[in-house]
Amino acid sequence: MGGSLKIDKIQNHKLLSQRVYSILKTAIIQGDLEEGSKLTEAKVANELGVSKTPVREALRQLADEGFANTVPNQGVIVSRILIEDIKDFLQIRIALESLAANLAAKRISQKEIKELEKYHEQMYKFAVKKDLSAFGEENAKFHSLLLHASGNKRLARIVGNFTDIAYRFWLKSLNEPEKLKSSLEEHGNIITALKKRDPEQAEQLVRIHLSNALRTILDSVEKVE
Repeated sequence: MGGSLKIDKIQNHKLLSQRVYSILKTAIIQGDLEEGSKLTEAKVANELGVSKTPVREALRQLADEGFANTVPNQGVIVSRILIEDIKDFLQIRIALESLAANLAAKRISQKEIKELEKYHEQMYKFAVKKDLSAFGEENAKFHSLLLHASGNKRLARIVGNFTDIAYRFWLKSLNEPEKLKSSLEEHGNIITALKKRDPEQAEQLVRIHLSNALRTILDSVEKVE
């Protein structure tokens, strides 16, 4: 783990545990903590300047969500996501997020549509600069807002976890200009369907978009292997 990780002093124990969890989860998703990396309570606590208790709780939560595994005689290890796992996660996300798009088309506000357009514009700017990390952040905001626009809080929470798990693989797969261009066009089409208040079209376009993302990720993983 890099020495740049920092954490502000937080008095509330539960908030502290969540902050540690958030820092470690982000490091895993962005690839700063690679598959197989050992997460030692003492080392993490020392680097973040906290006690072992909130670290222990954060590691337990990461394990519950599939980001880490507890291995006998080794401790907590950043989990290795298999190709089958990626397929499973994204197939679930495709089903649930396309439903969210259907619901969102019926109730999304003009303010939310403007926000989606803003994220889309930012994604275009970062695509031109070939800044994949920043592109990914705006993409995550786009999909998060789409989920919340559905009005179904439980749906948004469930999909969020599947999104996080596959994110690190998706980001690595966008290293070809054509992939970025296609992704931008698909986001623009989704916005158009939402503006038209067309639930069926919005659902279909999100399904196509995420299915293409799954195909891109699988192609990328297969090339590496």
